[in-house]
Amino acid sequence: MKQSSRFTLWSAALLALILASTILSASTQPQAKVSKRTGQSDVGGEVNLRDLPDISVTDSYATKESEDPRIPGLVLAPVSQRMVTLPEMGSHAMIPRGGPGQDTPGAFIDFGAQSQGCNGLGWQPSDMGIAVGGKYVVQVVNECLSVYSEVTGALLFGPKDYCGLFGLPANSGSAGCFDPRVLYDPQAGRFVITGSYQDSNGNGYILIASAANPTLTWIHHIIFYGALLADYPTVGQTAYYDKNNNSVVTVCFNSFFNNGNFFDICSFYPKAKLYKAPAFSFPIWEDFTLGGVVQNSMQPADAYDLNAFPRAQFIVNSLNDGGAVCGAPETGLLLWAESDATGAAGSHISPWFTGCGSTVGYSEPAPADNATFCSACIETLDNRITAKSFWTAGNIKVSIDAYNGYSSAALGWTITPTLDDNGQGCGSGDNCPNITSVGIPQTFCYDCGAGRGAQAYFGAIATTTGGDWTQYATFSSNGISPGLFYVANNVTWPSFPHDGGIFACVNDFSWSGRWGDYNAAAPEEPGTHPKDYSAIWGAGMYLINTNTWGSCVAANDPQTP
Repeated sequence: MKQSSRFTLWSAALLALILASTILSASTQPQAKVSKRTGQSDVGGEVNLRDLPDISVTDSYATKESEDPRIPGLVLAPVSQRMVTLPEMGSHAMIPRGGPGQDTPGAFIDFGAQSQGCNGLGWQPSDMGIAVGGKYVVQVVNECLSVYSEVTGALLFGPKDYCGLFGLPANSGSAGCFDPRVLYDPQAGRFVITGSYQDSNGNGYILIASAANPTLTWIHHIIFYGALLADYPTVGQTAYYDKNNNSVVTVCFNSFFNNGNFFDICSFYPKAKLYKAPAFSFPIWEDFTLGGVVQNSMQPADAYDLNAFPRAQFIVNSLNDGGAVCGAPETGLLLWAESDATGAAGSHISPWFTGCGSTVGYSEPAPADNATFCSACIETLDNRITAKSFWTAGNIKVSIDAYNGYSSAALGWTITPTLDDNGQGCGSGDNCPNITSVGIPQTFCYDCGAGRGAQAYFGAIATTTGGDWTQYATFSSNGISPGLFYVANNVTWPSFPHDGGIFACVNDFSWSGRWGDYNAAAPEEPGTHPKDYSAIWGAGMYLINTNTWGSCVAANDPQTP
């Protein structure tokens, strides 16, 4: 793929702020509330990937576009109140793929992946999901799935129509099968894909399917949620051997009801039932509020480390409400711990708000630039957590887009929740712990600082079981078109970032409008490749032509010095 030489002349201003670890009290803060009910799945079906036809010419030129709802009542605060104000550190030049070395290790694999023409040139943005395990790399975009070799990056199968994996016609319903996500469950050795679907009558569904070998049979469920649009579905899991009642795949989404109502819904699907075809019941928690303000864009953590024993499904959300709870700029994070999803005592949730003033202030980013083609023309969305979060060694890392005085910075935190033994008093054999404290030992930001002329957005972070991590995000400026880059952090380094990072893919074409809702990052299954046991993979958009997106997949080992 072509790479512009111009970005080698530019620098990205970076910031790293390490905060002393604090334990945050919620006793005098706005109270978090949520309600519970029971859901019911359909009778599942099976589809073999190899039986699906390749994307037809007609499908590839369809003009479906992703649904584009926005959070009700979200109003931007005045610019003077929105800036993330943190001290600056020296800037570092971002280097191209294959360029001179710096602290961030270069990619050991980097290849072009699915593009806008895979199934409908009207799909904007791509959205993105990636998962790695069992010698396979699975990438999902709007509205396609492809499988690659983990060893060589070679395309094995695809792109295949995403709707087809659920027995649905290509581009069917009101908006096709959109907002895809994927994870790898090392406990069961299975990939899990999710997405959203709305039929022609306005009924909303969550699509979810699993496969041990992603090139063969997928067991799918199409789960009905009523007269709504299930927007921005997110996915996480708990995965460990000796606590089966807490082994779930969790899907949350923003529910835009046809009657005008709005709130978030999180469903906890027991793995033992989800991975089979028969219908099953599962707990649903919905209408998450803080101080009476409806919360949105919940992110369930992916606890993939089989030895970590998280004891609960953690869910995190930023206060993406334009200052409704804490004023402008917004501050604080909200955590939820769900446990005992399939136990006799039923599902339990424990909430914890870190408190107004517990984090640096953040507010909605401004649009980003696209080289010399246009200024403030790339949409950077809002303050929601933009990608799947991971729970390892007691820590969760999340990233949001935040206003930096000019456009957007990728702001993030390390979060350390603490649980008691059985605060909710379960008697079913799997305890139901409550959150007793939450620490925020680290705040980090790429391109924070007053009036920075460069922009970073849609950060996606994945961590190794040893605590090393890599962030993938989009970068652009008034001299560089949007492209995917990555920057690593070794657990022994005192701060993040150490350098400007490395482009995985970038080009020089015109684009304006909606860039994405999220990039993707994922850990490699521990132990599958001893040489690369700590590898972190990522996927994201870049431009392959005017107003046409492509994507690339890259992986690096953040533990490599």
